[in-house]
Amino acid sequence: MCASGPRRTVMVELDAPPVTAPLAALDLGASLPGFTRDPDFQPVPMAAGAGDRGTVIIRGTVDTEASMEALRQRPEVRQVWPDAGVEPFGGSPGPAGPPA
Repeated sequence: MCASGPRRTVMVELDAPPVTAPLAALDLGASLPGFTRDPDFQPVPMAAGAGDRGTVIIRGTVDTEASMEALRQRPEVRQVWPDAGVEPFGGSPGPAGPPA
């Protein structure tokens, strides 16, 4: 925990590096200030569009909302999202399908 509170887990979409090495072997995100990459999360390559190299998603932590905004301003960063947890949601158990 840091002085400003707990670190926030984020997902960062970066421009794909122009290399042929496996993404897991690269130190993606190492140059991003205030960002600590999660070494247990394997980088996820995203499909390239027309005239585009594609992107890669990495996960890590930042200290503050301002750190997230600073990441968004970096030229190699396409987007930064909070890594929201996925939890079950309410509903009544029962058979699936349309009502009879």
